[in-house]
Amino acid sequence: MSIGLIVDHPLTDTYFFSSGLIYLPKRVSINLEEEDGGIAPTNPFESYDLNYLQAPLSLKLFNNEIAPDISLFFQVGLILEFKIFEQALNEDYEFISKFNFFDTAAIIGTGIEYRLGINTMFFSGISLQKGLINIINQTNPEYPLVIRNQIVSIDIGMKF
Repeated sequence: MSIGLIVDHPLTDTYFFSSGLIYLPKRVSINLEEEDGGIAPTNPFESYDLNYLQAPLSLKLFNNEIAPDISLFFQVGLILEFKIFEQALNEDYEFISKFNFFDTAAIIGTGIEYRLGINTMFFSGISLQKGLINIINQTNPEYPLVIRNQIVSIDIGMKF
């Protein structure tokens, strides 16, 4: 679950630039089993808690009302992510020793907005965030890993 503030700035009547600041906790878990001829890790399972601040930079495209006070929107853009916390949940780690401070993801989504009053709207949608870069900074050379986060989210909120 993430929480944050989003600002939609109108560019035209139906195009909006969307940005904000969102707190997002993530968990990365790794389970490596011995492969034929490979080196068996001492502890094949590792888990890490990561917390990020996200700054989305996206374009929201609204259609005309599909019903009274209801509009459909599509969203596409980029999300900049800054790591604010990292913790290994195991005492001994073998695979990853450090994660990158910065991550970025592409975002695509769709949803609806329902006008409740003059300046109040309820919105709901679904979006996909696909990581673009490897979040691992330092890894064990015996176990080369590449991790790109992928998040499917249900978005619910109020606009004032």
